[in-house]
This record gives sequence, structure tokens and C-alpha cells, in this order.
Amino acid sequence: MNCPHCDFTRTEIYRTDTRTEGSTPYVIRRRICDNCKTKFTTYECADVKTLAQKITKTAALMKALSEMKHAVGVDE
Repeated sequence: MNCPHCDFTRTEIYRTDTRTEGSTPYVIRRRICDNCKTKFTTYECADVKTLAQKITKTAALMKALSEMKHAVGVDE
């Protein structure tokens, strides 16, 4: 994470908090820059739509692999 004040690339997390807005969980992190010692906050949340697409693709892939194993006759 780059510092928004001096653009230094190394920051340290000194406090983490998890909250929920509606049904979407997010993480609040308090950080301190190793260079200028400025404190700042980052808010992080998962992109639920992208995550759902990945889960769907993974499930479809697992189903295809399982069907292929049975067609070839490989035991799980």
C-alpha cells in the first residue's frame, strides 16, 4: 500500500477492524507510513460479483473434471 502523502511503498498496519454494511463485509485498516510517519485509513471490501463468478467457474470446472474421471474410469 502506497502512502497517500509521500507515495512511499512500505506501510505498517497497526489496527484492523471488520464491519458489515448491509450484507457486504469490509475491513478497515489503520496504517502508518514507514517514511513520513503519517497515519491513514484504508477501507477494503470484496467484489462480490467477481467472487461469485469465480466460484461458479470453479464449480463448473470441478463438475467437468469429475465427469471426465468417471468417463475414463479413474477412482476418486
